[in-house]
Amino acid sequence: MEDSIVERARKFAETHHQGMLYGKDKPYTYHLSMVVSVLRRFGYSESKYLAAGWLHDVVEDTEVTLDFVRKEFGDEIASIVDAVTDEPGETRAERKAKTLPKTRSNPDGIIVKLADRIANIEAAGEGDKGSMYSKEHPVFKDQLWIPGHADELWDHLDSLMVR
Repeated sequence: MEDSIVERARKFAETHHQGMLYGKDKPYTYHLSMVVSVLRRFGYSESKYLAAGWLHDVVEDTEVTLDFVRKEFGDEIASIVDAVTDEPGETRAERKAKTLPKTRSNPDGIIVKLADRIANIEAAGEGDKGSMYSKEHPVFKDQLWIPGHADELWDHLDSLMVR
């Protein structure tokens, strides 16, 4: 019944992101499904990863609280969601500077964050967002890379940066 938690997370994310767009014309759930797809593609098919993939933006982008995620989905999934949820800040750089150390402290959070970044870059191509991620990559990797952890995700992300 582990998969039921993934299905519950998917439905929960669809409900709470309803009406939101990814880019100009796709429902936000397109992005969430792409994150889950990246996780599966690289062998991270455990329920905790897939559920967190569906939920990774729900605290950051909706009225849902981390406590509610914890109550509905448990401590492990909530801790992953917390690890990838941006901290408040005036600028993107300030938010990331506060958030990446928190993400680094949760190895499962790093995996979901890498899947999120890969999904965003694959969707962005070489446009403005792709350029932004490319510029951020050295600091992103410096803050999150742990030798021997999620190497296949890092290798793929690195390969996307050289396009």
